[in-house]
Amino acid sequence: MTKTTMDGAAAARRAIATLGVATCAETSSATLEEESSKVDVKVSFKHAFLKKKPITYHCQIKGGASYRSHTKDQNRIILRLDKDTVETLSYSGSNALILWVPPKPSKRLYWYAFDPRVATRSPVKIPRTNTVSPSIRYHLSRIAGYSQWTPKVPRQDIALGSDSAITRRAKEAFLELKNQPHFNPLFGKLVITRAAWRHITRPSKVRHRRIVCRQSNSDKIA
Repeated sequence: MTKTTMDGAAAARRAIATLGVATCAETSSATLEEESSKVDVKVSFKHAFLKKKPITYHCQIKGGASYRSHTKDQNRIILRLDKDTVETLSYSGSNALILWVPPKPSKRLYWYAFDPRVATRSPVKIPRTNTVSPSIRYHLSRIAGYSQWTPKVPRQDIALGSDSAITRRAKEAFLELKNQPHFNPLFGKLVITRAAWRHITRPSKVRHRRIVCRQSNSDKIA
């Protein structure tokens, strides 16, 4: 648990209890070695919209004013996170959550969930509306829906050639492959037979798939 000027253990107990009640969750403490010691507790609860789907969040708890940065924005809280925390929770492959326990006399708890669609950088800005309450389950369920999101990469789409042109080129490539010597260190001499050609051109295969197979094989030989 991260040490602060306030009682970190008490802050953690309060945060876990409050979050557990708000989300109707099961909680379990994480080991010191897990996720580079950046996970304090695991929280599991039912999806707010898909009742049979469970969700698990890895949560780190911060307590005290030492993590907070000054800001003139009255609608947000600025929280400083160290580089290791950001990297570990961003790239762990699990849903991640930060809970901040402010010093007394405040009775509120604030949360920040890592959104895989947006790169998290320190310091993080937490809207003051992000307090731990029963509504947090809906917010966390929505964010967890993006857990499989990956950034788009550049691509180039080209139109498929005609069936006859691709078949002719595939036949040429197949004959070239067949006439070349092949040797495997485990199995010895390999022979390319017409069984391979009949396999990729079998009538039971969907026409689109036949074209793709012929084109990909001819491209490999080219």
